[in-house]
Amino acid sequence: MGALGRRLKRRLPGAWQGPAILAAVLLASAAFALLLLAHGRAGLVPQAQAWSATVAGLLGAQGLHGLLVLVLAAWLLARSRAALLAPRQRASFDNAALLWHGSMVHGLVVSWAPQVVAWWVGR
Repeated sequence: MGALGRRLKRRLPGAWQGPAILAAVLLASAAFALLLLAHGRAGLVPQAQAWSATVAGLLGAQGLHGLLVLVLAAWLLARSRAALLAPRQRASFDNAALLWHGSMVHGLVVSWAPQVVAWWVGR
């Protein structure tokens, strides 16, 4: 993650850090909203079936990851506005990037695992 942080620091000068972080948070929130919409449109009712409850549990875990990413993004925006997000003080950025990437992988698993399992069971 250190190498990624250094590359982003070179590509995103101080003036662009805040808008880039905000855009990333908005995109992640939109992706989570699409997951919730897909769950609702599929007609899955967590109270009725164990499969629906499993998918709802995965969505809840993804929502928790999203909330943590929002908190860290607010922290990064505050540090960026205070000019404390510098290459020598990048621990906050690297930790946020680690959580961000982990959350994105979790989101991919949440969105694809139910589809793959349903396909595998239905074969």
